Amino acid sequence: MPSAMKENSPLVTNSPAVQPWRSPWRGLVSLFLIYHLLAVIAPPLHAITYGRSLDRSPLTTIVLAVVRPYMGAMFLDHGYAFFAPEPGPLHLVRYKVEFADDRPPIEGRFPNLQEERPRLMYHRYFMMAESLESAFIPPTEPPKPVPPPANDPNRLKLHIEQEANYNRQLSQWQVRRSQYEQLRRSMIDHLEHKYPEGTATLTRVRHRLLSPPEVQYEQLRLDDPSTFIDLPEDDAPQPLPMPEVLP
Repeated sequence: MPSAMKENSPLVTNSPAVQPWRSPWRGLVSLFLIYHLLAVIAPPLHAITYGRSLDRSPLTTIVLAVVRPYMGAMFLDHGYAFFAPEPGPLHLVRYKVEFADDRPPIEGRFPNLQEERPRLMYHRYFMMAESLESAFIPPTEPPKPVPPPANDPNRLKLHIEQEANYNRQLSQWQVRRSQYEQLRRSMIDHLEHKYPEGTATLTRVRHRLLSPPEVQYEQLRLDDPSTFIDLPEDDAPQPLPMPEVLP
């Protein structure tokens, strides 16, 4: 009787033992897992292996080139260099809405930690401002090549190549300029919809980082007014003034 109960017990199974994977499948899965791990760690490793000299690590460069197709397909490249190790300046957008009547204008800028809560909302405005800056392209077309003298066949051949290159550049400029204008126009339309009967204008602003001498000797704050620089719309942004290096 006990032996019969033991045989019928649900705790006792007569299933065959689990067979291990065959060698080829185990090797393929192991290679895939290693490849996936490289794709995950390659971008941050590549970001931290260069500094002010912008010299890239040869090893991480090779690894990144090998895993880049997989990274793009799986969306694993999250732009680590934007935050480290040498973060660049912050970009903001200052807006002004003016009215035809006697109402005072409405001014502000985004991102703004004092107004945009929770933090995720601030991050959205932060990315909007950075997207507008990264999409900017000057309104002037690329310079057209000057035609050579008609009696110079060598120069004429070079001019044909320059014309083809110019046409490619012009096509790219038209697309990128149109994208920037549409993005800028959408922000203006939103402000004018929020404030009816108003006319909105935008100004891109660059908030530069302080240099070590400015912090150590001049004791400037991170939000010092001199660190905010208006960027022009009629041409490419001017280079930032180099801070004076004190002894």
